[in-house]
Amino acid sequence: VGFEDATQYPDIHAIRAEMAQVEEELEDHLGECRKLLRIHDLEYKSILTTPYLIEVPVGQANKVPRDWLKMSGTQKVARFHTPVIQTQYARMQRLQERLDVLCNAAWQAFLGKIALRYGELRAAVQGLAAVDCLLSLARVAR
Repeated sequence: VGFEDATQYPDIHAIRAEMAQVEEELEDHLGECRKLLRIHDLEYKSILTTPYLIEVPVGQANKVPRDWLKMSGTQKVARFHTPVIQTQYARMQRLQERLDVLCNAAWQAFLGKIALRYGELRAAVQGLAAVDCLLSLARVAR
């Protein structure tokens, strides 16, 4: 949240748009996986820190293509990443790292702007504090 002004932070908004595109592509891919496996209620699962897992009942694991990477499993289900998920998830992680760097730089720039006007801002806050105290005293005096 924050950095809402696209004209002031175009790089941040471009990365967010690209991340949204990756999410959309992953959702489209989930539809393809539903058709391939013929499991209509198939959804992505996240286990611990691993998102976009495709959870397939063990009895239907034989329908899974060989190029899918088994990430984990239990007695009842096996969890996979497809090659598309692996690629898109790596892309999403790179975008998130770039977004973190850009947001940090924007935050530091914002703090720099505040530092340039620190004296004026401090005087304004002190003035508002004095007015607040006077108003509180006036209210109590009534």
